[in-house]
Amino acid sequence: MADHDQEGFGETARDHADNPRNRGQLDKFNCHSRVTGPCGDVMEFWLYVQDDIIEKISFETDGCGSSLACGSMASVLAEGRKLDQAAAMDKREILDALGGLSPEMRHCALLAAVTLKTACMDYEGSRKTGAEIQNQIANELHESEEWRQVKDSMKVIRLGKLENRRGQG
Repeated sequence: MADHDQEGFGETARDHADNPRNRGQLDKFNCHSRVTGPCGDVMEFWLYVQDDIIEKISFETDGCGSSLACGSMASVLAEGRKLDQAAAMDKREILDALGGLSPEMRHCALLAAVTLKTACMDYEGSRKTGAEIQNQIANELHESEEWRQVKDSMKVIRLGKLENRRGQG
């Protein structure tokens, strides 16, 4: 990755951008989410949850180094956590663990947190549409000025019923 793509990155953020952890679709998963952020980056999370614990997690993004770093760190922080703890993760926790990002790239941490939360909601048996999930997340984050600025440009996509997921049988 070019150095100009990592302006404002600390050592940890640079490491996660250059060497993302848990990248690529899991072979076996029981929940999934895909969210398009305000800048057009798409992020996906796949989780394998057992007894309300995230046993395995992976992510993918078509975004920049900041999106890679944030998705990678969110996956590292979420693995081994209870589902409700992972769903409660916010952008601040991701940014703190990365050692911060430049202000213009912090929205990538919000994208990672929202995508992870959406995957957790998917596991919890929600059969809501993407729009219903988006509205629920917006209501939960209604105090966030940043969310108000980006919520209309985010797109949540549901990929079907749980029994149709890859790895299920």
